[in-house]
Amino acid sequence: MGKQGRVSMEHITITAEIILQILQNILESEPVNILNGQAQEAFGATTLQEALNIEYYTFNYTRPTSFEQLQAVLTQMDRPPVMNQTKSFCLYTHGNTQQVYASDVDKSASQGIIDFWVQIEKIQMIEYLIAQVNKQLNGIPKILQFPNNQVRKLQFIVDFVNRVDYAYNTPIGDIAHLQLTVLMWINPSGTITYSDYLVHFAWTSEDGNLVSANVPLTSINLSSVMNERAMPMVGNQAKVGNVNLSNANEFAITFDGDSDNLFIQHLTDVSLSQIGVDNNQVYTLTITRAGKQYVHEVIIKQHQITIRNDTSNETHSLNLVTRNSNVGVSPVGSTV
Repeated sequence: MGKQGRVSMEHITITAEIILQILQNILESEPVNILNGQAQEAFGATTLQEALNIEYYTFNYTRPTSFEQLQAVLTQMDRPPVMNQTKSFCLYTHGNTQQVYASDVDKSASQGIIDFWVQIEKIQMIEYLIAQVNKQLNGIPKILQFPNNQVRKLQFIVDFVNRVDYAYNTPIGDIAHLQLTVLMWINPSGTITYSDYLVHFAWTSEDGNLVSANVPLTSINLSSVMNERAMPMVGNQAKVGNVNLSNANEFAITFDGDSDNLFIQHLTDVSLSQIGVDNNQVYTLTITRAGKQYVHEVIIKQHQITIRNDTSNETHSLNLVTRNSNVGVSPVGSTV
């Protein structure tokens, strides 16, 4: 606690060395197997990381733009690296860092540039490795420990690999200079993000079978609406205060059309049906938030389907309200 009982949070220190260590851990934490037997024999390795044989460096804000410049900086180090025909180099250059300056929260966004100098035959390996990293981390925050045991949640996005230049007859062979941009958002470890939410629907089909499906969200709004009443204050009838008499939950969900999703297709069939439908069709809505589940019996208040020629895809806006269990209709999986 800070002064006057205010909650405080110690801010992490963000340096190029720390971010380089994070990047190195990410690139090397999941070994990627080389499936081609000829490639295994040629590089004497079974994983991309072994075949690439990368050494990682950072010079903070100084960024060599050619292998000659990189070599000149490396040779001035106390322990300059040994150059050979199998070694590759990765350099991280720190860019802008924007940090929230508040005593009770620690959030920041960082941007930097990654440069690779690799043998020409390894270009596709780098491109494949970065594609795998993006696939694993896309929308999925990582929990990381910073110095002083500070734990933070990090979202990591790297750009596509850009082939900048080539150099021939260098001490590490004929090489390519590859470059990409990296973006990082660092939040407190308890920050709730999109990936912490999962929305699941279950309902009874017309033939009496229980059907269920997850829904890929574009957005979700959760509301708890109170019904209030003003009442005179005790001892001062001219002044009133409010009390809550009742509460209702409302849910607004948007998502893209998907003919392979059972719930979305069912919902579309119900909305576009020309025959009579059950206006009080009950759905069991399960919302998972950071591992904790909330289950509601709901009915549809409004369903809107929108098609636009600029985005070309179908979008759905669905409004749901909690069902009154006194109407004599059994919720999914229960009996009256």
